[in-house]
Amino acid sequence: MKGTVLVVEDNPVMLRFLQLTLESDGYRVLAVSDARSALELLRKDAPDVVLQDLILPDSFGFSLMAELQASPHTAAVPAIAISGVKPRLQDAWSGGVGFAAYLQKPVSPEVLLQTVEFVLRRAQVDEAVIGLSRSCLVVDHDETQRERLRDRLVAMGFSVVTAPSASGALAELSTRDISLIVSAVFMPGGNGFSLCSAARALERSASTTIVLVATVAGTDKDRERAEEAGADALIMGTETYWGLERAVRYLLSQQPG
Repeated sequence: MKGTVLVVEDNPVMLRFLQLTLESDGYRVLAVSDARSALELLRKDAPDVVLQDLILPDSFGFSLMAELQASPHTAAVPAIAISGVKPRLQDAWSGGVGFAAYLQKPVSPEVLLQTVEFVLRRAQVDEAVIGLSRSCLVVDHDETQRERLRDRLVAMGFSVVTAPSASGALAELSTRDISLIVSAVFMPGGNGFSLCSAARALERSASTTIVLVATVAGTDKDRERAEEAGADALIMGTETYWGLERAVRYLLSQQPG
């Protein structure tokens, strides 16, 4: 499978055309007809690219794109604008909304596939190099999960060190500069929230990007605790930690210098 594409298009004929064209070329397609359904789907699935009509029943203009960019989990997902109204595409381009590419209807299968492939390749290159020359600390008491996280971050170019506990993590932070901390929320002897607070109190890690992760579903209280502790992102409710790479890429891209 080449990747997953979320298609947001309210015209059923066009939606079917886009879905069949992409599926015939090996893509997995998530098809919805409005912005609300797209946002609900994004809470539980991880597309590699979004193909969005600019005029939807519940989202006229660029409001869906704005919501995608507002969350670290989806801000780095590349989006392609598609519309049969040329001025809308021109507004999207000139306004710097953040789309990775623009397609005008009617679009041929060849142009559609070429555009999606180009956007995905560019995103993969960006993702692969974000960790170069950066160090990462992975913290998890579960060895299997710790190694799984380590492997994913190494694939992004990070130099990764690991710790099996919050105390071990603080020992690492006291002796080296770390660009990114990815820590499990729930650990015996000290949870990710307390680790985050302690890291923020250290001069070396006061401004380090911190992402907390857990396979169990999160609650509003968990999100409040993460924010109070100073975490930059909280990823919960998925065994595969979907959205981790994109959240990391987005958060690090916001750092000065």
